Amino acid sequence: MHIRKLCENDFSEIRRLWSICFDRASDTTDEEELQRIKNDKTFLGQSYFNRYVAVDDNGNITSAVRLVPYYASFDKNTVKVTGISGVASLPQYRSKGAIRECFSKAFSEMYENGCAFSYLYPFSSAYYRKFGYGLACDWINYEIKTHRMLSCNTKGSYELISDDISGLKEVYEEMYKNFSMLAKRSDAEWAHYENKDYVKDNSYTYLYRDENGVPKSFFTYKREDVGCESIMDMGSNVYFYDKEGFAGILDFAVKLKGNFHILKMLVPDDARIDTMIAEHDRTAITKSIQNHGMARCINIEKVLQNAAFRGSGKAVIKINDDMIPQNSGVWAIEFKDGVLSSINKTEEKPQAEMSIDIFSSMILGKFDFNDAEFISGLEIYTENQDLSKIFYKKKMAIYDRY
Repeated sequence: MHIRKLCENDFSEIRRLWSICFDRASDTTDEEELQRIKNDKTFLGQSYFNRYVAVDDNGNITSAVRLVPYYASFDKNTVKVTGISGVASLPQYRSKGAIRECFSKAFSEMYENGCAFSYLYPFSSAYYRKFGYGLACDWINYEIKTHRMLSCNTKGSYELISDDISGLKEVYEEMYKNFSMLAKRSDAEWAHYENKDYVKDNSYTYLYRDENGVPKSFFTYKREDVGCESIMDMGSNVYFYDKEGFAGILDFAVKLKGNFHILKMLVPDDARIDTMIAEHDRTAITKSIQNHGMARCINIEKVLQNAAFRGSGKAVIKINDDMIPQNSGVWAIEFKDGVLSSINKTEEKPQAEMSIDIFSSMILGKFDFNDAEFISGLEIYTENQDLSKIFYKKKMAIYDRY
């Protein structure tokens, strides 16, 4: 077995691998599918051949890992991120180390390219934790009985989006400033909002502006009928950056409660919106939490150079990373007035020790350091309040569509 990059001549074989591994048939020819991919200008389309593949002694592709480079927000800065998708291995080649070798090559490339984080949506979080990925964003799935909803008494206005999407971009840019891990979208990623044919489409996108005309939120919903109930299903297509923006979304559902029995939406759990939903009786609302991806620190120095700290302080931390050796070791971290002032490896005794997956989760703000007692993979050797100035709860929001 050896590892190499995918090339265009491998197209038929990688399609076959994908079909077998994910049980997905296709009625398009290789030529038709290849042309579709070449016309896809999104991050996903442009990265189709950016894969590491494992090849057996007969030259057959047995396993593959796809890399999707993009830029994303992190603590009000912009950093390089590499998404991972299309992780696949033929059944007879699984558990033989091919995927680990592909990841090893991928991590080396990411590190050399100045990547800060990698992100993926796991089929198994336990599986990807072996490669250093830690839990990242969670979403709350709300189902609200519309007849129990009360108006938030917003005074803004709504517009159905067709050609002009500048207001959507304004909302997203404000979110980008406040939430970490939002992808910096290109025109290709915005294209699906343009030139909508609402006669043919079963989905509707609205922009909410406050009474001064400032864009505050936008959302897309589709109608779904289940039995005798009609559902306004927004999925994760709910974008807002402040209280009024979310209130505008709720009030839109109130206006249409004669048309829909249930409002469904997925909202990042870091958006604390529970008190804005007036009725939480068990007959009015149900909530469930679902994981929305895993993140991995690729370069500790790059990450900490862009991180936001609370005030000033110093901490000595030991990091264990068996796949990117540059990250492993004891690090002395000093920061002043919220920004990193120095970072270097040291012979000092560490005050805390953690695996790279835990570091990744904590620096992104998934956990608060005050919850250290319940975090597996984290050991505290010496009490140091400055650790809570590095690792604290932050806002994250990851959206499926780049």
